[in-house]
Amino acid sequence: MASRSSKLDKISEFIGFLARAGGWCSVPEVAEATKLSEDKVEGLIRVFVEAKFAEFDGQLRRVKLGPLLRDLYISFESDVNLE
Repeated sequence: MASRSSKLDKISEFIGFLARAGGWCSVPEVAEATKLSEDKVEGLIRVFVEAKFAEFDGQLRRVKLGPLLRDLYISFESDVNLE
């Protein structure tokens, strides 16, 4: 079983990838970038859509972050160096 921190790291990778992409990304693209299965990516998408943090086009299997979360992530990433 994955540790809580590794799960949070994967969520951060998911958000970061979509934020930097800035638009629609296919489920396979997100899965490849985050090294998660497509099923796990779709599970994250469901949570983010339910919370109104993302939009999902089920017909084309693509996702994009909502502008508020994207802008917050980009702003935080550029203002804070955590390394």
